[in-house]
Amino acid sequence: MDIDGRDWNWKLARAMLPPVLLTLALAAILGFGAALMRSRIARVLPRGMRHLEPAQAAVIGMVLTLFTVGLLHEHERRSDTKAFEQLADSRTLVIAEKLRHLLAAELESLARFYEHSPTITPAEFQQFVAYLTNKTAVQAWEWVPAVAAACPPRLIPSPWCRKRASRKAC
Repeated sequence: MDIDGRDWNWKLARAMLPPVLLTLALAAILGFGAALMRSRIARVLPRGMRHLEPAQAAVIGMVLTLFTVGLLHEHERRSDTKAFEQLADSRTLVIAEKLRHLLAAELESLARFYEHSPTITPAEFQQFVAYLTNKTAVQAWEWVPAVAAACPPRLIPSPWCRKRASRKAC
């Protein structure tokens, strides 16, 4: 696997961000709690601040819970992505194999057909591709007459286009 250095560094920084934020949040909570404890010992805090330890424990629990949920969500997202990639790979494998077969057999035969004869008529082309017309991969093959470079091109509608002319313009 080849990856750009900047992309790699960005991925490392992004992966490092949640643990760093967790550490900073816990340090801030503990620091704030320690400052409040010192104030409580010095009798500067009002009477309602008697339950600092349970409140601090609850806040630390919420932060740890949010961090854990974030990690689990990221793990689930990666699992879903991996499962999707495996499914896509299995489905595209069939298509890739059909395209390889098309390239190996049908396109090679068409190239050799054109190498054999310098001038091919539409009738010869139709005869050559007749057995292929029931294969969906090559149904779009069509005879296109050569246009000399000196002559201006003109629009020649194909039989396929004429069939659909009533529904849609080509």
